[in-house]
Amino acid sequence: MKGRVKWWSDEKGYGFIEYNKDENIFAHIKEEDKIIYPIRENQEIEFDLEEKENGKFIHILRTLEN
Repeated sequence: MKGRVKWWSDEKGYGFIEYNKDENIFAHIKEEDKIIYPIRENQEIEFDLEEKENGKFIHILRTLEN
């Protein structure tokens, strides 16, 4: 799946990804992944979406160039 970073905090390592016009999903990356995934607002990303009992989770696969 593809989406766009709606809001992101580098300091905290989390933010929200817009993956359709009606829904934003919380995303979080580990400290060591910040180097691999330099994420910025409005950037397109490719991800897997996993649904669990307590909500939806995004697993970032890669960032896409704008």
